[in-house]
Amino acid sequence: MYLHEPSPFEITPTLGSNLVPREINTNILVYAITIDVEMGAGRYQTNNFQHGIRTNVIDDLELHTAARCGNTKGAQEAVGKNKGLLCHKDSQGDIPLHLAVENGHMELAFFLVKEHPQGSYALNHSKISPLYLVVCRKDLDLVKDMFCRLAKDDKALDNLKKGKSIVHVAIADNNKEMLHTIFKYQRELIKCTNEDGLTPLSDASLNGNLDIVRYLLKKFPNSISYPNDDKSNPFHKAGLGGHVEVLKELYSNSITRGLLLAGDHRGRTVLHLAAKERDNKLRDVVSYLLNLKEGKDLIKKKDENFRTPGDLAKMSSNNQVEQLIKGIKP
Repeated sequence: MYLHEPSPFEITPTLGSNLVPREINTNILVYAITIDVEMGAGRYQTNNFQHGIRTNVIDDLELHTAARCGNTKGAQEAVGKNKGLLCHKDSQGDIPLHLAVENGHMELAFFLVKEHPQGSYALNHSKISPLYLVVCRKDLDLVKDMFCRLAKDDKALDNLKKGKSIVHVAIADNNKEMLHTIFKYQRELIKCTNEDGLTPLSDASLNGNLDIVRYLLKKFPNSISYPNDDKSNPFHKAGLGGHVEVLKELYSNSITRGLLLAGDHRGRTVLHLAAKERDNKLRDVVSYLLNLKEGKDLIKKKDENFRTPGDLAKMSSNNQVEQLIKGIKP
């Protein structure tokens, strides 16, 4: 009589056999495993156990489907059954809130934000957050709601610095009301660079958005001193963009006018950058800069290779700019 239940790997001697009963140790370990299987639009989970398979099928994209279709009731039922679905990502890295906003289902989006405020800054595979999408849609009410619910989240700022910048979307849209709302809740974003390495003021300067430049300088007078990732400042970007009117606005800020002479990570001033490019708009920039009282100082500045703006103009065969620089008496 066996003192324990025989395993499938024990050998029981047959009648008349001279074999001695013994247990065979196969050293085979059996674990419960989880297998994700892609089936149609949803992903299903199967749990495999020893001595048979127990299947627990869960469509974990149920909330995504409701969000995409704008099915608020269905979304509420799904969240009621499993709140973890709120932060689940699909194959594109989108959470349900991404899909609700992307498809214009704002009532459902408000519900999802209420249930999971941190979803507002969740990034998909394209580094886009639901908040970014809401700013793109110019939905000020939902932006305010998102920020209000994130007010006590001490990780919000760090997460908002990641991915595509919500500030730069508002700048591109010339949306001062949206910018005012963003800075009301997260003032520190004025110092942050976007995916192109530009601060908000530098971004507006490069693109010649004079209205936004004026707004930012008035609200954040010192923002002209916040460096870009390449150590350049708004003067560099306005000059590179060929925007003389923006340069004039930046220059009117006497507090940080000295930054006109500052170099970037390669020691190049705004005049260096403008002098080496053969572009009519940049020739206008050169003319403006040379007529400033700092013009003579700009001419003397040398980059990391000890080259002056005149040297760069000559190397680029930018003859008109070279002549303009030579026409300034030392």
